Amino acid sequence: MHLLPTFLFAAVTWVSWKRRFLGGLIFIGLGIFYIMLAWGKASFIAFLLISGPLFVIGSFFILQTRLILKSMVKEILLAMLILFLLYMDGAALNDILKQEPNLTLEYTALALSFVIFGGMILFEIRK
Repeated sequence: MHLLPTFLFAAVTWVSWKRRFLGGLIFIGLGIFYIMLAWGKASFIAFLLISGPLFVIGSFFILQTRLILKSMVKEILLAMLILFLLYMDGAALNDILKQEPNLTLEYTALALSFVIFGGMILFEIRK
């Protein structure tokens, strides 16, 4: 259940890759949505750890549409996306190692991550 944000993140990333400005707004909106949803239930550090990367990634997508230095922003954005995917893979592996009862979403998240990383490698090889 807690890996549903991973699939939402993957979908928003796909939209953002096609329409950068819209994707940036969606990422920032997701960060604001989490803060509104968890207001009074989570600490400030939780807001920084969960909403912070969404704000930064959204800002980079928006900046990429506006700046001349698109290649630098694209590299930073790609690095942040990779780090976030690795973080979510770590969460999935943690659940698998704890031997939780239903691991369908965890294995699906790992498979999706494998496909994304494989696609990135193939894209770079063909370039």
